[in-house]
Amino acid sequence: MPTRLTKIIATLGPATASRKTIKELVDAGVNVFRLNLSHGDHKALRRRIRWIRMAEKESKTFLAILLDLQGPKIRVGKFEKGAITLQRGRCIWSTTESGMGNDSLVPVQYRQFYKEVEVGGRLSNFKGINMPDATIRSSPLTPKDKEDLEFGIGEGVDFVALSFTGSAKDIQQLRRLIQSKKGDAEIIAKIERKEALSNLEEI
Repeated sequence: MPTRLTKIIATLGPATASRKTIKELVDAGVNVFRLNLSHGDHKALRRRIRWIRMAEKESKTFLAILLDLQGPKIRVGKFEKGAITLQRGRCIWSTTESGMGNDSLVPVQYRQFYKEVEVGGRLSNFKGINMPDATIRSSPLTPKDKEDLEFGIGEGVDFVALSFTGSAKDIQQLRRLIQSKKGDAEIIAKIERKEALSNLEEI
């Protein structure tokens, strides 16, 4: 029988986070379990890791654990009426100061937001902002990511996925952090923006 090179990755969430379900997924052919660090606390994730390692011993096969870091989440703040409608060509203000937004003022976390967003539509409280064409000038590793990375290295994860990778420098920064924690996890660069495509070879 030829060797199967394609690997199957399963994300563990509320519907799949049990020892029984993990075993069933392994029996179905899953090779890698993804832990989404956008959801779940370390206590719950540690329990899932323990179940994966138990399934690994029972199945007598290698199962990889992928720690998927959340990365910087750019969100708007809160609006007086709960939402506004953005219209192409209309002038609005954005602010990184705390406070309530309105039809002409958008509170937002990202300081370069005003340079990047041109598309209209409905915008409501605390919505995330996706800017695939933008050059994100902040580090893709947030303080939360660094805490999650330390947790993951301590638990012996096999892979770390870096969200919003923009350049080789982002990978190098993550590599140094992994090594500083005495870890040996491999890195997966998530290619989600045009900037990353432009720098794909160096990444």
